[in-house]
Amino acid sequence: WKGIEKAARGHAVTSVERRVIVIPETVSHLRDLPRYGQILTTLVRYGYQDVVTALHLEGIARPIERVALGNEVAQHDRPRRLRLICEDLGPTFVKLGQLLSTRPDLLPEAYTNELAFLRDDVRSFPFSQVETILNEEYGRPLSEIFASLDEKPVASASISQVHRAVLHDGRVVALKVQRPDIAKVVQADLDIIKNLAQLVERRLPNLAVYKPLAMAREFERTIKRELDFSKERRTIERCRLQFMNDPSAHIPLVFDNLCSSRVVAMEFIEGVAINDLDGIRSTGTAPQQVAVSGARILLRQIFEFGFFHADPHPGNLRVLPSGVIVPLDYGMFGHLDIRTRERIAGLLRGL
Repeated sequence: WKGIEKAARGHAVTSVERRVIVIPETVSHLRDLPRYGQILTTLVRYGYQDVVTALHLEGIARPIERVALGNEVAQHDRPRRLRLICEDLGPTFVKLGQLLSTRPDLLPEAYTNELAFLRDDVRSFPFSQVETILNEEYGRPLSEIFASLDEKPVASASISQVHRAVLHDGRVVALKVQRPDIAKVVQADLDIIKNLAQLVERRLPNLAVYKPLAMAREFERTIKRELDFSKERRTIERCRLQFMNDPSAHIPLVFDNLCSSRVVAMEFIEGVAINDLDGIRSTGTAPQQVAVSGARILLRQIFEFGFFHADPHPGNLRVLPSGVIVPLDYGMFGHLDIRTRERIAGLLRGL
């Protein structure tokens, strides 16, 4: 701030202050500056000061560089430290890490394998906040709606977490509740990620070929769609219509009267994780049958409907007896027009 004030008065600034002044030029809003500093601090603390230096932001990080000598660096390898960075920086970066875990074209296998843990091991938020959100969305006591509501989440993700509830008529419901104030947090982080992507394109020419800014903008579109739970509810209903006559797939029933912009309520599915081969065999189903059914479901989505599940990792898929597959999360779906589908089909035929 001293450097900014001196520059504003027309006074000379030091080289370190000049580097600091670069930040307001790249961050769209000054209110994002504290978060920008937190991100850089976390990178340095986990031994990624070389990244900060490569982006010419070392002038900001240098005063805190000594914390990089802590236990985190000494005990863990670099891929694991990247996962810890994502966890420490919260929902937006957890989601970014999840997406990067599916990109072996961008990261070495050691990194994608480590980041894959972010899919199933995300820190939950307190049940008191869950109750607050549900009370705000429903506008009446939860005891009037549910016979019981489990405090412990059955799943926790980057944007939401799921709680099991039982209605007074005995039906079991999965309540997907959005994290508190997630929209504000995500928008600030997205602005910073786009600014960092711009710096990467300018200052790291070898990485510019991967078009980091375009990737950041696509990530922004994806995560903003995922934050709109009303879209997810409509997506589930659309998928139910598409697969209503397909015995190999089961799309959960949606409880419309319990859904809102921050809550999705659907039929609770037990099932077996799709990568639990012994569990699948225990239901009397051959894993090969599940593989074929899963491939057929995805191919129908791509080529027949042009509307496909864009995040089909094992945590989002369950298997019921007789090999019926149940997709659980409908926040990320992609669209393909006819022309694109034809080109993909031509590519597959060529292969």
